[in-house]
Amino acid sequence: MSESFNIAQALEDIEEIWSSNSPQKYSRLTWEKEQFDELIQAPLFKTIFPEKKLDRKFRKMLKPFIFGKGDKTIYCKYNGVRFESEKPTYIFSALTKEMIAVDDEFFAGNTQLNSALGLLYKPYTYELSFEEALPDSFYREHQEDTWYEVTVRKYKEKESGKLYGRLSYGASPLDFQVIEAEWGAAVGPSVVGGIYVPTQDQINDYFARQVPGTVAGWIKWLFENNLKRTLLVCRVGQANAILGINENAKDQRKFAFDVGLPNDENILWNEGSIDRKNTGLYDEDVIAQFNPDIIFISHWHTDHYKGAFILPRSVYTGKNKAMWIAPTYVLSGSLNNANRLVGYLMKTGRIAFVGDGYHNTNHNIGFYRVNANPADTLNNDCILLQLNKTLLPGDCYYKYWPGNYGKVIQGANTLLNQMENVILSHHASKSSCSDKSEAKLKPLFKRTPNKAYVCVGQNSWKHPDDTVLKMFKEPSHLGFHDVISTKDDTRKDTEFVIKDL
Repeated sequence: MSESFNIAQALEDIEEIWSSNSPQKYSRLTWEKEQFDELIQAPLFKTIFPEKKLDRKFRKMLKPFIFGKGDKTIYCKYNGVRFESEKPTYIFSALTKEMIAVDDEFFAGNTQLNSALGLLYKPYTYELSFEEALPDSFYREHQEDTWYEVTVRKYKEKESGKLYGRLSYGASPLDFQVIEAEWGAAVGPSVVGGIYVPTQDQINDYFARQVPGTVAGWIKWLFENNLKRTLLVCRVGQANAILGINENAKDQRKFAFDVGLPNDENILWNEGSIDRKNTGLYDEDVIAQFNPDIIFISHWHTDHYKGAFILPRSVYTGKNKAMWIAPTYVLSGSLNNANRLVGYLMKTGRIAFVGDGYHNTNHNIGFYRVNANPADTLNNDCILLQLNKTLLPGDCYYKYWPGNYGKVIQGANTLLNQMENVILSHHASKSSCSDKSEAKLKPLFKRTPNKAYVCVGQNSWKHPDDTVLKMFKEPSHLGFHDVISTKDDTRKDTEFVIKDL
């Protein structure tokens, strides 16, 4: 700790503005980077400002659920349909006035990352969704990519001719409100300016300036002495999250392949309260306490990155913050709700984009960037990771798996390395398979003691599909030794751990 920096005084300064909800006051309280790092790592800081307390303060500043009595005004913009080939859900970005003020200050202003606002800020989502098809008249009267003033209110009983949707905040699948929505007039950029950062030009420029070899360098560092890894297939409901440790690296380097939590429309209600067991959320707290060095995002569907908000702040701030590796990002349609995460990571310089066609194979590590052309869905605009005898494909359909899957590089020779473990693509959905999938997969896997894992929870899309499970399970087909579903709460915790030796 530097002699000139007084931790106790810094804590007093924070507490002095603690009762304020003004992002400007928080942004004006700044420290030098080295001082900031000392502050957030100090035991006294963690004692006075534990993670949950900071999260509550940040939520209070944003006021995501501002309902009392009467009507409230928010701003919404249509983003498109989530899961077009499954049960459709119509998605709108949403903002409160407080969110606009915070985002404007953080992104558009001159806020230093080592400020009190930088200390509080976490990338978050806020959206309005409709599970029932909106009437044609709605689209005739409202323009896509335009922000509208929307009046929202609680209700007791639904009435015909009115819109009823669900407002969800942050990454918590248990944090949402069901409301009645009434569309008003369009509003301009002067009202919702914060949402426009980053622009597509800024994203493209960031990628163009990315130092060649960045992705390869981080992968080489992460999997140093890559002889032994432990993977936890998280039970996080209808989502994807896999946490790993390279046990042979000098400092037990940690990583995540997706940090998803389910979309809120999948939560079940039980007599007016949330039935947590049926959501499958067993490992939400594990993610909230995990400090990965590198986070891979397989693709930009919400259920693969939505757990970003519950990750510890040490993932985002301080000298040991994580590096994120993800497919290139396009500001369009359903991707818009990741823009705060992408913008934040660009601002901190802690994201590396992976361009189309990229691949990196080194001994028993395989890293691939797939961009199906034409892409069936966003699921196939993705990255895939092979670790020894384990495959992590995200939601990529089997027909787009790279030809190098199942091989390792030894010197100048490429040898077939039949694998033993696989995470089934897209929660074992029927759409992930074609009638030729089995023939493509058969040469890749040993017959025993191979295991397949399904990241899945309660959902309305009939995941996992019985025909897919049959293809992997039955001896007359792929004949996997075991198919383990995170939806099955009768399994022991150890059965969701892969020892990849």
